[in-house]
Amino acid sequence: MKQYREVFVDRRARALFLSAAVSGLGDWIGLAGLVVLAYERSGTPIGSGALFAVQGGAAIAATVLIGPWLDRFERSRGLVVTYGMGTFAVLLPLVFGGLWPLLVAAGVVGALRPTAAALRHAIAGAELPEELLGPVVALQKATGDATAALGLAVGGAITVVLGAALSLGLDAATFALAAALALALPRSRGSMDVRRGAFEGARLWFDDRQIGFYMVVLVAFAAVSALPETLAPAVAADSGWLPAVLAAQAVGSAIGGVLLGHRHDLERAGPMVIGLAAVAVTLVFGAIAATGHPAWMALANLLLGLALSVMVLGQTAFTRAAPKDLLGAAVASAITAVMAAEGLGSLFLGAVAERGGTGSAYAAAAIGVALVAITLARRVRVEVPA
Repeated sequence: MKQYREVFVDRRARALFLSAAVSGLGDWIGLAGLVVLAYERSGTPIGSGALFAVQGGAAIAATVLIGPWLDRFERSRGLVVTYGMGTFAVLLPLVFGGLWPLLVAAGVVGALRPTAAALRHAIAGAELPEELLGPVVALQKATGDATAALGLAVGGAITVVLGAALSLGLDAATFALAAALALALPRSRGSMDVRRGAFEGARLWFDDRQIGFYMVVLVAFAAVSALPETLAPAVAADSGWLPAVLAAQAVGSAIGGVLLGHRHDLERAGPMVIGLAAVAVTLVFGAIAATGHPAWMALANLLLGLALSVMVLGQTAFTRAAPKDLLGAAVASAITAVMAAEGLGSLFLGAVAERGGTGSAYAAAAIGVALVAITLARRVRVEVPA
């Protein structure tokens, strides 16, 4: 674990990690306040639902449209500007009444979150020593899982006890602190070719077989990654096991990510195919566990999270393989694909669960992932060095 200690020694790696952790925690604290305010101002759950719809749409639009521009400007200063815009966006609902400031804030934050993630990955891939890239990606993912749970809990408590204004104020403060931390980053610029189109990053998937392989792996993982959260209410809504069933996958993913993140030697096609196979096996266990006590479902989701942590290897390998001058566009395109796969996968598997039960959804997910693993295993020696 020496590499993780070195993350905090290297000034650039430390700034990247801390800015991501601070802003991520604030995002989830602020989300609790936004959701409550949306419900209060609209008088209906539709108001809260609209926030998530706007946020998701803005995130996908931003990664598609803004992605290519991330390589045309100085990336570290772009990250500072991104955090700065977030500071002002989350304060809008405190200045103006009605639902529209909440929707604007949700849209801006939804667009800024993947933009900041793409910039951080591009800076890490272009500026950090090779041996620190994996640990930084793993720490960011593990911290993201932890801050999601902690931020929602803290934000919910603050909103209920002290009001939503304080939650949004804390969110703004974390954005400002993240911007200050990002000022320590070195200047990092990609190509200045202004003729590139919105899908320049996605074109790499088809032009480079290695990058295309990593994208298939990431999309397959993403398509089933939200399954535990999607179906947890159906499994444990009437029991005290709901928090465990909900959080188990994130806990397993965080633990596995830290264990694998520093293993540069595993950033190869073979271990990723094995990871897909492991995900399929744990999904089969989940299908069986769905018929028993919720405790078994929590265990199945924990094991699923451990298997899904192989995604860290795919993320790091993708960042290493992408051209340095196109890192921003490449990572933004990958984030778009992952978000779309997660959303569509959750929608499809939720529909399967509606018709056939939770076990059927886990079984369908297992079959899909297994087919991807078998297909890639047959091609791995030809297309990607194993």
